[in-house]
Amino acid sequence: MPRIHRPYLLHALAALLLTACGGGGGGGGDLASGAGDAALAGHVLNRMAYGPTPALLAQLTDEGVEGYVAAQLAPDTIDESGNAALNTLLAQIPVPASEYDLATYEDLARHQIVRALYSERQLLEQLTDFWENHFHTGFDKTDSYFGFDGQTATYLEWRENELLRQGALGDFHGLLLASATSPTMLIYLDNVSNLASAPNENYARELVELHTMGVDNGYDEDDIEEIARCFTGWTVCQVAPGDVENPLASCAPGPGSRWSFHFDPAKHDPGPKVIFAGRPHELALPARPGLLGIQDGFDLLAHLATLPQTAQFVSTKLVRKFVSDQPPPALVNACVAEWLATGGDLRAVMGVILGSSGFRDEATFGGKVRTPLESMIATVRAFGGSTASLTPIDGIRAELDGIAQQGLFRWPDPDGFPETGDAQLGSAKFLSRVDYNLSLAAFDPDGFRYDLPALMAADNVPPADADAIVDWLFDLLFQRPLSDEEHALAVDFLLTLPGGQVVPLDPLAPEYGLRVHALGVLVASYPQALQQ
Repeated sequence: MPRIHRPYLLHALAALLLTACGGGGGGGGDLASGAGDAALAGHVLNRMAYGPTPALLAQLTDEGVEGYVAAQLAPDTIDESGNAALNTLLAQIPVPASEYDLATYEDLARHQIVRALYSERQLLEQLTDFWENHFHTGFDKTDSYFGFDGQTATYLEWRENELLRQGALGDFHGLLLASATSPTMLIYLDNVSNLASAPNENYARELVELHTMGVDNGYDEDDIEEIARCFTGWTVCQVAPGDVENPLASCAPGPGSRWSFHFDPAKHDPGPKVIFAGRPHELALPARPGLLGIQDGFDLLAHLATLPQTAQFVSTKLVRKFVSDQPPPALVNACVAEWLATGGDLRAVMGVILGSSGFRDEATFGGKVRTPLESMIATVRAFGGSTASLTPIDGIRAELDGIAQQGLFRWPDPDGFPETGDAQLGSAKFLSRVDYNLSLAAFDPDGFRYDLPALMAADNVPPADADAIVDWLFDLLFQRPLSDEEHALAVDFLLTLPGGQVVPLDPLAPEYGLRVHALGVLVASYPQALQQ
């Protein structure tokens, strides 16, 4: 089958962008006009999930969103044993049980992408990505620490990822503890080099600045020094397989030994410590000799998890993720109140966010910008894309590692991949997404399979009515009307061949499917497709 004519599509997009610059198109506020049940359904699926599928969009439009929201907040109740799209792909990805299993970074990234595409537990996957960035660790630094053997870093990152997924809707203290004791975090922020004789403050600084309290929010340099003292001796070493969960076990390097969090009392500062001295949230720790010293870090983590500053900082980030780049103060305050009342119950906090009028305010519809990962996956989901092969999954991974600049588990800084829209924009990134959309329509036998004419027929769209087809695509991809100029451009593109000849649509013509798929690529490449 012939391919879509790339220069012609780019020419049409250029015309669209010029129209938008002259006043056509909509921003976040305008996009909510005409919002109805489909608009709310689309909004919920764009924020809680990685975008609508045709079936989910129809379901939520007909039934409302409440049942979906409730189910997503209780992911353990969603049975995925019959999810063939998900399980067929997961079965092809090795799941390492230890650092001796043959799994690679590529397998780690594939696992994340496949779940984002096809898991029915979509909120859980969005939150797993959120916590991966909040408690970010870099695969390459871990791999370097272990001499670039690949397998050890893959397993430890995989284990950390699963702990974050398991705790994504649990209590924040549990997540914080899982992160602090993760070998990847101990390596990434250099706590393996944090010794009583030579303290390293990297983890202490990021713990309060990025993971809990936020920048300059109730602590000073003296506190950083005291916090670093609490974590002296927190390191990693090889232990016997049965001692992986015991940080007090003796190191036992050798065949079959396993890398694990380890507390070394010889490297710990056993003296008394006072953190946040003289402030309402002061924490005083007694002198603790020997193995008792490990409790300093545990006590501090439990204390940080309860602080109002932590509730404020993390709640603000969650509201920014799911509601707006400018988090509404009233909603953040409601989340903080729920956090403090429930001891950091993340399911309860997310319930406040998703049930709020702020989350469902039409003025927020389309008001955030998708990350490259969200953008590519949303297009595949909207088109009903399916695959039994990992080849197109690797295509997404390669795009993320390349111009899209969102390599999974590979963000260069400890702050994690940014959530706000300004970090997602730029001509190179935009063109990379256009090229990715073109690859979807290349009819590669190993690529994603989808059939827009069949989806149109299922929705009773008249196959020869260009206006109806364009309206249907706008509803499928955006769940809101676009401008007259954008509509007219799409109709002209559908009715005009690359040579400039206007040819009416004939559903029986051999090029009919190509023309509809080309239109899909064009509309999926509209600037509005970047918005959620």
